[in-house]
Amino acid sequence: MRSAVKRIIVLSTAAAMLSGCDLLAAAIYPELDPLAPPFGTDPFVDPFGDHAYDAGSATLEVTQGGVTRTIALDRIGIGSTYDESGYAFVTWEGGDGWSLSINAVDYPDSDASMPGVIQGDVMISRSTFFDFWIAGTYIPFDAGNSCALNVWVLSAEKLEGRANCTDLRWVDATSFDEEPPYVDGQDPFEISITFQATSSGDSVTS
Repeated sequence: MRSAVKRIIVLSTAAAMLSGCDLLAAAIYPELDPLAPPFGTDPFVDPFGDHAYDAGSATLEVTQGGVTRTIALDRIGIGSTYDESGYAFVTWEGGDGWSLSINAVDYPDSDASMPGVIQGDVMISRSTFFDFWIAGTYIPFDAGNSCALNVWVLSAEKLEGRANCTDLRWVDATSFDEEPPYVDGQDPFEISITFQATSSGDSVTS
């Protein structure tokens, strides 16, 4: 568990430094690690994604210390793709250093009693010139936070849904401590998320 947390933090820090938030996917799915030798001639093409999402937006309603603020993310990050196997990874970015990454997987045959089960993970980040903070489903493992993801459209043309997270804590992603430290002075927070991403129909391999 600890090594997985450390991998998330290392790759998240690299994402901030390289302005490529798609690197966050590698924290959960190592085979998507863009720091590995590039596939083909474009190091930003996800070889496991068949279709690129290129438009969309997300809204974050963040409640912390009794105060609620709304964050609008209006750009789709590089590496946001859908795979025909039913897997999507998308990053939304804004102008204030906030970003949201969601991966969603459709398991149509995972359980005969629960057909069409969609599972996934949520990651939020904040970056400034000096700091890089992350929070989400796995940040950190012992935080006791909970993110409920509800995806009602998952296809090559569109990803749409919402997520609600409670008891999140910001972690300092620039730290290499064995136990990632919480950010001093930051209370636990809740976040309500709505998101959608669409594809113009281009294949990432075209």
